[in-house]
Amino acid sequence: MRRIRIAGLCLVAALVASIAMTATASATAPELGRCVKNIPVGKKYSGGYSDSKCTKAVAPAEQESKGKYDWLPGPGTKNGFTSSGGAATLATKGGKTVTCTSEKSSGEFIVGTDNKHEQTVVEFAGCKSNGFACTTTGKASGELVTNELLGEVGFENAAKKKTALKLYPAPSAKGKFIEFKCVGLEVKVRGKGEEAGAGILVNIKNDKMTATESLKYKATKGVQKPVKWEGPNPETYLESNFENLGYEQSGQTITSTVKGEEPLELNIFV
Repeated sequence: MRRIRIAGLCLVAALVASIAMTATASATAPELGRCVKNIPVGKKYSGGYSDSKCTKAVAPAEQESKGKYDWLPGPGTKNGFTSSGGAATLATKGGKTVTCTSEKSSGEFIVGTDNKHEQTVVEFAGCKSNGFACTTTGKASGELVTNELLGEVGFENAAKKKTALKLYPAPSAKGKFIEFKCVGLEVKVRGKGEEAGAGILVNIKNDKMTATESLKYKATKGVQKPVKWEGPNPETYLESNFENLGYEQSGQTITSTVKGEEPLELNIFV
């Protein structure tokens, strides 16, 4: 999984207020960004929010006394992140499995777009299927490395304020997450139907400024939880093809801790 940040110390109060108001008005929830303290002029604030999570918008009449925080959309200059995880399992609905002992990744939150995307490459170690080591071409025995992946934040269920991250192959990967061999066994993993943007979902927290988050990928008998979200590819999951016998739905189980270079928040603006 791969990368996350802006600064501005000597901005005049009027300009800061203008930026904050514009960001709030144009934001498309959910949105990655930073909630930062507003710099008062004298004792008068000009921020758009009263709380450190930027979830409580301030009315214009109360801005000078309560507008203590500004919302800065998107990551700043320190936009990188890493991840590390323990045991991982890829399992199909038909019962085929690949297990790995550990995971790591590096990546970055993408600057200057819609404040919803990241890019990353994920590496697994100690991988086996039916007792045989699984390896990506050119890597050491038991090592698997994905193609470049993109991540997108969105709602699993907006009414319940449940957010999710979707990982899917970058265009250069031509729909494939990864291809590898376990001795003579060939395995290919893709998003559902190899549709553009199809991938795997994991729930993430919202309305909290943090540099560290634990992502818990959950699957039971090859079925990921969740598999639906509100956006393109409303039903989206992994599919795996073992021995060229055809693709079948599959899921991944792993807990991965993501650490960003600086704190970020996923703000849902409700």
